[in-house]
Amino acid sequence: MEFEIPDESLENWLSQLKPYQKNSITELLKSNDELKTAEIWVTSTGPKNIVTFGGEPKQKPFWNNLKMEFDQFLCNDSVYIKEKNSLKKESPISQALLVSTISGALGAKLGLAATLLAPAIILLLYCASKITLKAYCNTYYKIAKK
Repeated sequence: MEFEIPDESLENWLSQLKPYQKNSITELLKSNDELKTAEIWVTSTGPKNIVTFGGEPKQKPFWNNLKMEFDQFLCNDSVYIKEKNSLKKESPISQALLVSTISGALGAKLGLAATLLAPAIILLLYCASKITLKAYCNTYYKIAKK
């Protein structure tokens, strides 16, 4: 159930974000690669005395769960079937549709708002777009399953 991820510049991907998200991500990218920036975004504790995105102080498992769900979305034909079928009807798939579909599906599964996940999803999609989807799945999804 393969679909094509648009091969766009990072700036083009980031243009999908709200200005405050784009500014934060751009700042993080000055000293981190895209994957690390996505992890930092998702595991951010934010202001003191506020529950973190995952609801607990240790966020590494949440990042791992998000990454696992993202890889399953892209690489496992037996999950997120409805969402992938709707994407396959679009040609070409717009970045906005791809980001909102994946953020919404993963957010529902993980119990988070899609808008919180969108910056991380954009960075993960950008990384995946740099190689073919098949190469991405053969590398990241199969390694994670071991």
